[in-house]
Amino acid sequence: MCHKCLKTECPQRDRIVLESGTFMLNLRCCSECGVRDIKNTEKHEEEDEEGTEIVTFSHTCSACRHLIAVHRHTFSVEEGYQEYAMECSLCGSGQDSHSVLPDDPRHSLQTELL
Repeated sequence: MCHKCLKTECPQRDRIVLESGTFMLNLRCCSECGVRDIKNTEKHEEEDEEGTEIVTFSHTCSACRHLIAVHRHTFSVEEGYQEYAMECSLCGSGQDSHSVLPDDPRHSLQTELL
């Protein structure tokens, strides 16, 4: 991973989780050739023993193929919730969770507390 190509290393993205794509606002330009265009390459998908789906790919310069960052996205279902997470020096880190039920019990609990 190249820290020279980034404005901020691994920015906090809260609930934004990208399975594919690129956070271009965080890219300065390729430190090797100066181009500001990226390709997502070397995509790899796998599933671990607990059933977590893991997608990894590389953000590389489209001109000189310089490695800018490695992107990791995970997805799992735990206790009735779909759990998403992202870790990438360029795109940042974020986590999100959604209920598998039509009405999220956490939202109805928050409404009752208000």
